[in-house]
Amino acid sequence: MTFCSGVNVIEQVGARPILVDVEPDTLNIDASKVEQALQGLSKERAAAMVKAIMPVHLYGHPCDMRALLEIAEEYGLELIEDVAHALPAKYEGRMIGAPVAGSKVRVLSCYSFYATKNLTTGEGGMLTGPSELVEEARPWALHGMSRDAWKRYGAEGSWGYEVVCAGFKYNMTDIQAALGLQQLKKLAGFHARRREIVRRYNAAFSPLAELQTPVERPEVEHAWHLYVLRLNPERCALSRNRFIEELKARNIGASVHFIPIHLHPYYRDKYGYKPEDFPVAYREYQRIVSLPLFPKMRDQDVEDVIEAVCAIVKQRRVTSDKQPTCRRQPPTLPAA
Repeated sequence: MTFCSGVNVIEQVGARPILVDVEPDTLNIDASKVEQALQGLSKERAAAMVKAIMPVHLYGHPCDMRALLEIAEEYGLELIEDVAHALPAKYEGRMIGAPVAGSKVRVLSCYSFYATKNLTTGEGGMLTGPSELVEEARPWALHGMSRDAWKRYGAEGSWGYEVVCAGFKYNMTDIQAALGLQQLKKLAGFHARRREIVRRYNAAFSPLAELQTPVERPEVEHAWHLYVLRLNPERCALSRNRFIEELKARNIGASVHFIPIHLHPYYRDKYGYKPEDFPVAYREYQRIVSLPLFPKMRDQDVEDVIEAVCAIVKQRRVTSDKQPTCRRQPPTLPAA
């Protein structure tokens, strides 16, 4: 359950992705499935064949990092976490992407600052991790050059450089970086507004048997990049696709995050995957709907989404004796 980019890069370096199913509640990578995938190999063979675990903190809810780090340490693996949705999420009080105290596992964290993300530079991203790995990665981002323009043309710099690898043009522009620094100052406010919208959504949708609201486990602080409802098909007499169409008819945009990797033709055909190979991901994909969630939503925008969802549910619900209604919760007023 992720966007294709994180899996495509494995293919692009000539390696093979090993897919595992997801947890039913968070839709994050299931650590027990990772363990099962590795148990079929000896530790020596696993160390030779498998290089890293790549968890995705989906929608902004952190993965079970404690379990994943234990598995990585047991099998001698690295860990590359996809943090595209997870700024500024926390796991057990630690900011996602921050160093893990006492862990022997090397962790790289990959951020996205695309236009839709919680912090944006318009495009681009960031890599954090152990300094020796970050310094090794740095030349790959700028044509393999040993020294960038700041080091060459600054007051203490000189014009010389060496190409140390066949690198790429992956560097962030200075203008993007300046935009990101200003966005960073606003991140706490953005996050607070997202949490407020989520609070109102949950208050309205939790009473409805036709809907399943997203979880936030006690040990995490969710980044709330996305708010993903799930339809309960036994209580709601319409498909997910039809639900999105009816939202659109009410001027509410919605989407699906994501189409599971094993359903895409490239991966399906190359590796012979069938939909039921990953039953949790396949089942949940068919009932997920991403609702609008962004800091500049007005209170009336939030109310419009709630009214539209509740109207559709009311019209399409499977008849039952008790019919709960949407609960409205007023926005939190700022402190005096």
